[in-house]
Amino acid sequence: MHATGYAINEPITAEEQGFQVNLIWPSDYGVNLYADTLFTTEDMIKNKPEVVRAVVQATIKGWEQALKNPEQAVTYTLEYSDKLNREHETKMMNASIPLAKPDNNPVGFMDKATWESMQQLLLKLGFMKQVVDVDKTFTTEFLP
Repeated sequence: MHATGYAINEPITAEEQGFQVNLIWPSDYGVNLYADTLFTTEDMIKNKPEVVRAVVQATIKGWEQALKNPEQAVTYTLEYSDKLNREHETKMMNASIPLAKPDNNPVGFMDKATWESMQQLLLKLGFMKQVVDVDKTFTTEFLP
């Protein structure tokens, strides 16, 4: 069986159900993609940049704290749902750690070249219809 999934959840679930899993990482084949990203509107950036900055910085701080103390992060997560399982959430958190800081870059690090590469792939595959000026849509302005 072949399936596509998010590396921090579906493969773990499959293994928990007794399936053998072999992960194929797109990055091993030169395909680098950002998964979890924050986005906003031009209006929000123009009229409420302090809110944008606060959200970005709080998100990064939360991830930094979770990476420093994954067990505490799992405990906090479990407080918000009675349907979650500690063992599964711990596996998910542990799988997230190397992905949150690829190449030892700081949490939240992204670069324009990767965004441009992603855009070219999405255009080629027909997921995007026209080129977007990455200089106008990508910014690190609100990072700490």
